[in-house]
Amino acid sequence: LVNKDLPLFRRITDREFSFILAKGRQRYCCAEKLATASGVDGGQLAMFETKPKKKDIELLETMYRSLAQGKWDGDRDAWPKPIDDRIWQLIVSDKHSCNNSLPGHRGCPFQKARSELDKNDVIIANHSLVMADADLGGGVILPEPENTIYVFDEAHHLPHVARDHASASASLKGAAAWLEKLNQSISKFSSLADEKRVARFRNDLQDSVQNLI
Repeated sequence: LVNKDLPLFRRITDREFSFILAKGRQRYCCAEKLATASGVDGGQLAMFETKPKKKDIELLETMYRSLAQGKWDGDRDAWPKPIDDRIWQLIVSDKHSCNNSLPGHRGCPFQKARSELDKNDVIIANHSLVMADADLGGGVILPEPENTIYVFDEAHHLPHVARDHASASASLKGAAAWLEKLNQSISKFSSLADEKRVARFRNDLQDSVQNLI
């Protein structure tokens, strides 16, 4: 659509309109996380579970400089070489910390990309991104629904995408393991409090957890 269909349609119809490809938040890095991971503002080692390799630090430093100098827009797909998932997870944008309401994040790559959407007439987005925006109430990732005309390609897939997007799953084994950890934590935390005050609540909670397990 971006490289062939829309340019062709614009040419043969002689209609002037702008278009852009919309991407989800996780395709963009967080400038603040990248600065920390690259060691610019300290706290670097705290982001790594194990001691980082020299090549990883060098990559993060190069990415930070490219972003700061305007040579890279923070889009994972726009980086010259594939970025390893292990590295990307350290710097990826997320809805909790990379929020437009925070002054320090208003210039983040995702926020800049989001502002560009409002400047274009046609926005290309996959079904999952449309559903993600709808799940947030609309107008968060994409422009407001009331100001939008939706044209769905392969629309017969939309119900399945909507169902899968809103679904969740958990294994019985995983849930049992989590509950067992909770059971152990109850005993540890209750030992820090007044035994007489917490005993009944602790016992009731442990009984409920045991029934579930």
